[in-house]
Amino acid sequence: MKKLMGAALITTLFSGCIFEDDNLVITDLTSNTTPTPAATATPAPSATATPGASATPSPSSSPAATPTPTATPGGPVVSSSPTPSPSSAPTPTPTASATPTPSATPTPTPSSGTAKACFKPVLLTPGSSYSWTLKRDDNSVTVTDDRSVTSGTFNGQSATKTVSNMTTSNGSPSSTDTYQTMDEAASLINVLGTETTSPAAVTITFDPSYELRFNLQPGESYDQTYRQHINSFGFAMSQDVSMTRTFLGIKSVSVPGGTFQACHFKQETSIDGGAAEPVETWVDTASGLVVQQLNSDGTRDQLTEGEVNGDPVP
Repeated sequence: MKKLMGAALITTLFSGCIFEDDNLVITDLTSNTTPTPAATATPAPSATATPGASATPSPSSSPAATPTPTATPGGPVVSSSPTPSPSSAPTPTPTASATPTPSATPTPTPSSGTAKACFKPVLLTPGSSYSWTLKRDDNSVTVTDDRSVTSGTFNGQSATKTVSNMTTSNGSPSSTDTYQTMDEAASLINVLGTETTSPAAVTITFDPSYELRFNLQPGESYDQTYRQHINSFGFAMSQDVSMTRTFLGIKSVSVPGGTFQACHFKQETSIDGGAAEPVETWVDTASGLVVQQLNSDGTRDQLTEGEVNGDPVP
């Protein structure tokens, strides 16, 4: 069972992501009301409360008075419907803060993207290398996995060979080769089998090959049944495996190693008709590495550091 889950972790890894200067004009014009010449009409006195006294002048002065109101020199300009121009509520039209509508940047809708965002052929390209360290949330164990990609054959079939050297803080190091083929156009990986050389020699063959599909929409799942043939120390056994794999969408996840946009997968696996054991993985859309895994026993492993071809993640 642990081997199966180990294989699941290995494979899911791929899985193993921008003046109103009008007032000035008005003021100039009104001050420019050079009608102050009319001030010579000594009506300046009559200007204020004496008007009633020299009632006779007031007739003559009232014409003069009327000019000042008709300061229509400034008036027309005043009426220079600048006030309307201020009402140049055109500026409000800019309130066509249509820019807010861009705030309709539901670009978070990339979270509705397909699992293809996490399909990274570089992780199955001969010559590539990558590594990551996962730490259990209860600090009970830390696992570092260093991988290199080459070519090989498995049961006579050409395949990509991924060599995994794993060290754990509470156990012996192990070395496992995983053989896979890739259909880039279909965003599909087929896992043919694994060969573990240490701490013990164990070969597992999947019949038919175990599929990792990335052409999934959020909420979409697929089922698969296959047999896994296990050979160790000359002892052979076979098991029937039923598996359901679901893509739950692209989500933001924060772990000790950083914050990532990650494809969230849930895989439920049953062996020989037993109870299905669920494992959830979050795969970085940028690198394709697993950044978090929720195990069937409730423990959680989280990325502390990683790199792909020498480039740190994230």
